[in-house]
Amino acid sequence: MGDAGASAMILLVTSVLVSGIAGVVIVEEWGKAVSVVQDAERSNKYAQEFEVDFAGDMMSIQFDATTQELVLYLLNSGEHDLDDSDFRVTVNGSTADVGGGTGSISTSILPSGTDWQSGYILEVTIADTAWSYNSGDDVSLSFQGISKSYGGKVYPVVAFTEARLA
Repeated sequence: MGDAGASAMILLVTSVLVSGIAGVVIVEEWGKAVSVVQDAERSNKYAQEFEVDFAGDMMSIQFDATTQELVLYLLNSGEHDLDDSDFRVTVNGSTADVGGGTGSISTSILPSGTDWQSGYILEVTIADTAWSYNSGDDVSLSFQGISKSYGGKVYPVVAFTEARLA
């Protein structure tokens, strides 16, 4: 009978030790999970500070059917500078074939300047002679770009709209 008590005591002590170790592991993993969530929340907070929108009358986009050239205006509606050279514009899902020789793209910042600051407009002139659009055509436009480095990171900005070529 005395041996049964000693065995029970050993099992009890072993159970307490295993439970304590498991508790330490759970607390440590919980701390890591909380840290990941906090990092994601900080990243989301900053991501909301970067935004771009199409500007102007979307039912009357400046368009030249002869050269297949259209002019778009994009407003930096966020709080920080955006990159005015690293972006992609698509018209009905296709980009101007700049590398292939049939397309071209040029930009300027309005009202004036070299940085696409908050509240400034990026004028994008895009053309591709391989396109075959006509005045009055409805098109889907998309813009995908990035911010300038902020806090050691760059953030994506996107805008989509439906428009009519004038």
